[in-house]
Amino acid sequence: MKISDLENKKDSFEMLSPKEAKNTTPAISKNGTIVYNNEANCNANVALQPTKDVIRSLITINNLNASKEYTFGFKLPKGNRLITAKEYLGLIKFNYL
Repeated sequence: MKISDLENKKDSFEMLSPKEAKNTTPAISKNGTIVYNNEANCNANVALQPTKDVIRSLITINNLNASKEYTFGFKLPKGNRLITAKEYLGLIKFNYL
């Protein structure tokens, strides 16, 4: 999935789907969610949902034969890097009742 900045093409990046989504024909829902391995007999389904600010990913494991790990790769513009939620949001404290 390639994410393009329409105003500044050099800021575009690419998110690489896990190997479990390769060689499948994706189905696109009305809300823009892209679902890979949507066949009834597959071990797992991989879904990507681009929004204005983020890309949501969902993996539905259908049976015990499914992979136990799923890896998404990224091709980022030179000088860019991925950051953790802690780096982005700072220290988060949860209040429990």
